[in-house]
Amino acid sequence: MSLSLNYQKKSKSKDLDFLSIAKAMAYHHAVCVYIINNGKAVDFPPLFCYNIKKGGTIVFEFRLADKTQTERWLPDLFRMLHANMSVIAPTEHSYDEDYELWRASTLPAIQNADRYIVLMYAENKHVGYFQYSLNGDTRSLMMEEIQIIKEFQGRGIFSALYKWLIESLPKDVVYVEAYAHKKNIKSQGILNRLGLVAIGENENGNSLHYQGEYAHLLKKYG
Repeated sequence: MSLSLNYQKKSKSKDLDFLSIAKAMAYHHAVCVYIINNGKAVDFPPLFCYNIKKGGTIVFEFRLADKTQTERWLPDLFRMLHANMSVIAPTEHSYDEDYELWRASTLPAIQNADRYIVLMYAENKHVGYFQYSLNGDTRSLMMEEIQIIKEFQGRGIFSALYKWLIESLPKDVVYVEAYAHKKNIKSQGILNRLGLVAIGENENGNSLHYQGEYAHLLKKYG
């Protein structure tokens, strides 16, 4: 079920009344409300996100991908990946050749029981995805990959995703890890802001290996 709210700041008491009503409606209807006021999130229960800003409403939705339906959503994932990465690190292959190479390496990985794919939607449109895995032995969250189409970058979906993710993860996670291509300065900056630091490289040397404490992520988005 979806819910759309309009918000206009009038007074402190009105703000509190609005939040109380929003929380009650979210709980009752099994949806959640995400309110952004002057760039600051003030509420986020765990299922859906309604970004209310400057009179406009953006509806964010996050769904765990159904691995039995891989062939339905896999091409969309590559389309987003290719659109972003072909600018940063272009290859010498055609689109179809790159897709087949990526598909061959990706399919076995996503079938791992500890690998999860979050499909991100906004305004009823598939606008991004996030891959992550959990390692029970090291109690770590590996942020495998995140891609958001250019149109929705910088519009609050990244913050909304992490707030949703924190609600979904097991409580014993201690560390957060990720890789960022050496040419992807934007991703490196995001990881730094999440409290991660570079501790090495991947096997072929084209990406940096980052690590940080999950507690920092909780403090920022919890």
